[in-house]
Amino acid sequence: MGDTAAASIDSTIGMDSIRRKLERRTLNIILSVGAFDKTRFLGMLADSTPLPVAFVDTDLLYAGYIRSGMHKKRDGLFLSCPDTGTWNAELVGIISAASKRRTAVIVDSLNGVYEMFQGPDSIRAANSCMMILSSLAGQAGSSVTVGAIVQRRADLQNRAGRNDGGAGRRMAEGRQKYAAATPAAGTDVWVTSPRRRQIIGPTMPATGVYLLKWDDSFNPILEDVAASRRR
Repeated sequence: MGDTAAASIDSTIGMDSIRRKLERRTLNIILSVGAFDKTRFLGMLADSTPLPVAFVDTDLLYAGYIRSGMHKKRDGLFLSCPDTGTWNAELVGIISAASKRRTAVIVDSLNGVYEMFQGPDSIRAANSCMMILSSLAGQAGSSVTVGAIVQRRADLQNRAGRNDGGAGRRMAEGRQKYAAATPAAGTDVWVTSPRRRQIIGPTMPATGVYLLKWDDSFNPILEDVAASRRR
């Protein structure tokens, strides 16, 4: 319990504190077992910052909320919904803006970015894009926060070829059951896509890797996976 508390950003001290913590790093990866929870948190992050926001939505969940009127688009938010044909141009534009003016760049999600590329080097190409984005954006003090859908390594081995198939339903059934399906700190966590699986871990000191959880009041808690692995 003590280790978990020490490695967590507790939402009871406010979303602003979570945002400030994330903004201290050039690149953050937010791991979530549920797509809707991931997008909900990233939307909260976008709303909480006073900085201009570049929201790159490859999953189209956040864009759907905005366009349907379920979520109000805040002032100063640029929403990009790239596809394979526009990805390069959209990325160059966001890098150009974020490298000149301090900006909160949010990418939803890493899984969706993987789908922009084809072939055996697709994951390497996608990861390179994220590293270039964060490196150049960091020159202006900008930060990049990337959401990713994950499962525990054991779950993938036990259910090879099957998707999560129940994250949304478990969330509706109750947070207690949903929390039980959340990977524990320090375990191997895999980012999944229809064709690829990759372990996510800290690759450089400037990268923050956090596991998204929720307390009983539906407030977000970010558990520092990198800190847990270093112990």
